[in-house]
Amino acid sequence: MALKKIPIPLHRRAEIFRRKALPLLVWLAAAVGVVQLLEVRGAALEFVGVAQTTEYVVSAPIAGNLMEVSVDLYEQVEAGQVIAMMNPELVLAQILTAGGEVERLFAERVALAAQLEIDAEEIGRDWEKDARRFDMDAVDLRVDLLRRNIELATSRVESERLRIAADRAEALVESTAGSEAVAEDLALAYQKELERIRSIEELVAQLQSEHDLALDRSRDFLLSAPEELVVEPRLAVLQRAIEVQELRIAEINIARAGLILRAPVFGQVRSILATAGRAVVMGQDILAITPAAGDAVVFYQPIGRPSNVAVGTKVQVRRLGDRVVAEAVVAVLSPTIEELPQTLWRDPAIAEFGRAARLSPVVELGLVPGEPVHVAIIEL
Repeated sequence: MALKKIPIPLHRRAEIFRRKALPLLVWLAAAVGVVQLLEVRGAALEFVGVAQTTEYVVSAPIAGNLMEVSVDLYEQVEAGQVIAMMNPELVLAQILTAGGEVERLFAERVALAAQLEIDAEEIGRDWEKDARRFDMDAVDLRVDLLRRNIELATSRVESERLRIAADRAEALVESTAGSEAVAEDLALAYQKELERIRSIEELVAQLQSEHDLALDRSRDFLLSAPEELVVEPRLAVLQRAIEVQELRIAEINIARAGLILRAPVFGQVRSILATAGRAVVMGQDILAITPAAGDAVVFYQPIGRPSNVAVGTKVQVRRLGDRVVAEAVVAVLSPTIEELPQTLWRDPAIAEFGRAARLSPVVELGLVPGEPVHVAIIEL
C-alpha cells in the first residue's frame, strides 16, 4: 500500500527558503556586486599609455644644392655628428666677390693716401697732419683685417670639405672598400688646413689688437688737439665702405656655418626627406631624427570613465606583459579632450577620445618611442 505524500504547507516552505536558500542567494549577489565594483574601480584607475619623444627635423639653413647626405635611413647618429653638407660653390663665389671688393678698397686707400700726402703740403698745422696719419693707420689695419678674414672664411670652407672627405675615406677603409693611401692623404691635407686656420686666427687677433691701439692713439690725440678737427670727407667715405664689407663678411660667415648640417641629438635617422644633388630652399626639411629613448609617457582618460587624476598624482608604469614597474607622477594635463593615437583604439574603425596626461620622464624602462605601456594610479 503506497504512502500518501503529505503536502508541505506554504508557510513552512517559505520558512525553509528563508533559512537555507535565501542566505546563499544573498551571498552570491554580494559576491557578484563586489566583483563588479572591483572591475569598475580597476578600470577607473588603470589606463593604457604610449611612450613619446620629441622628434627633431633638420632643415636647410640656407638655400642651395644639397651636396651630400652622410647618413643612411635608421642609422644611429651622435649629437653634433655631420649628417649632410650643402654645396659650398655659392658661398665660395660670395667670398671671392667680397675679396675683390676688399682689393678695390685697398687700391682706393693707396690712392687716398697719396692724395693726402699732396694735400699735407698745403696744411700748415702739424697736429692736423698727425691726426690724419693716425686715421690712415687705423684704416690700413681694418683693410688688412678684411683680407685676413676673407682668407679665414675660405680656409674654413675648405677644411670642412676635407674633413668630410677624410671621414668618408676612413669609413671606406674600415669596410675594406677604400684605399689607405687616399685616406691618409686626405687626413694630412685636413690637418694642414687646420694649421693654416690657426695661423690666420692668430694673425687676425694680432691685427685686431693693433687696430684697437691705433684707435686709442687717435682718440687720445684728438682729445689733446688745440681745436676740433674736421673729418676728411674722402676718408669718411672709405671708412663707411670698409664697414659695409665687414658686415658683408659677417653675413658670409653665417652662410658658411650653414653649409654643414649636424645631428641635434643622439638618436636614429627616422626619415630622409631630401637626397644629394637636390636644390633646396631655406627651411626645407632634410631629414628627421628620433632620440634613442622616449622621454615622456602620455596616457589618456577616456570619456565616460571618471577619475580624479591631477597634476602630482603618483602612478606606476610598466610595459604591457612585463612585471618591471617604474614610478612617476603626472606632470601636466591637456586642457582639452583630444583624439587618442590610433594604436590605442580598441576598435581600429572607431576613434576614441580622452584627456591626455603627460608623466614625468620614465628613463629606467628604456621605452621605445611609440611603445604602448600600462599606467596604474597608486595615489590620488
